[in-house]
Amino acid sequence: MTSLHLQSTPAAPVRHRGNHELHVLLLIGYLALLAPMARAAEFAIEAGQSWSGKSGLGTTHAGFIQIGSGHRHPLLRGKLQIQPVVTAGFVAGRGQGIHRRDAWLAGAGLRVTRPGHGRKHWFCESFLLASSGDTPSLSGHLQFANGFGYAHGSWEVKARHISNAGLHEPNHGETMLLMGYRF
Repeated sequence: MTSLHLQSTPAAPVRHRGNHELHVLLLIGYLALLAPMARAAEFAIEAGQSWSGKSGLGTTHAGFIQIGSGHRHPLLRGKLQIQPVVTAGFVAGRGQGIHRRDAWLAGAGLRVTRPGHGRKHWFCESFLLASSGDTPSLSGHLQFANGFGYAHGSWEVKARHISNAGLHEPNHGETMLLMGYRF
C-alpha cells in the first residue's frame, strides 16, 4: 500500500478593509445622509474637548458639522418647537494602542427650542448616531447623543454626551464641551 501525504499550505491571509477605505466609505455615507439637507436654514461647525467616562484616559479633540432644516414643527401645543438636524464628526483617539482609534460618527436627530426664541436662546438636542467602530469609550456601532446649550447670535456653546445606552459593554461614553459657529 502506498500512502499519500499532502502538504498543507498556509491559508491566504484574510484582507481586512483598512482604516483609509473605511473612512472613505463613511464619508460617502455622511454625504448621502447630508444631501437632503442641502437647502438647510442652518449650517454649523463645532469643535471642542471630550472627556472619556473611562478614568485614566485624558481629554481629546472632537469636531462636528451640523445641518439644521429650515422647517420647525410645533410641539406641546406650540410651547416648544422641534427642528430636524443631521450631524457628522469625530472624536479623536488618545495615546497608544487601541486608545489611538478615532471614532467617526454620523446621524440624525432633533433640536428643541422655544418658538420665537430670537438670536439668544437655550436649546437641547438628541441624536441617533452610527459609529465607525469600537474605541475604549464608545462601544458598538449604535450611539445616542444628548446635549444642551446656549446660542448667542451666530455663536453657541453646548455640552454633549455620547454613549450606547448600555446596549454593548463597556459603556463609558464621551462627554464633550463644544463651541460652535452657525452660518
